[in-house]
Amino acid sequence: QICILAPLIFAIMVIMPSAVLHVTGNKSTPLLKKAQDQATYIILFGLFLLYPFLSFVAVQGFYCREVGPLHLFGADMRLTCPYDDTDGTVFVWSVIATILYPVG
Repeated sequence: QICILAPLIFAIMVIMPSAVLHVTGNKSTPLLKKAQDQATYIILFGLFLLYPFLSFVAVQGFYCREVGPLHLFGADMRLTCPYDDTDGTVFVWSVIATILYPVG
């Protein structure tokens, strides 16, 4: 779940300096423009680096294996397959993450 929320946390941390400048009343200074440009660049570059990993983690929730009579979650063999428990958090987070990252 932290992998899915990581880009949002990252973006908030990067936007914070320009938000502080905006709130303190420095709305038309070149410093604010520079901070906004740097924040945009850092966020886009960070998302570019995180995208393959996040896509992999998102679709990993749909991978199940049959081991004897058991139907186990491929990423963590201690858990049952998320398909068997559609109300479970792994399945719900996988659907949300797949819509947000690989598809969206």
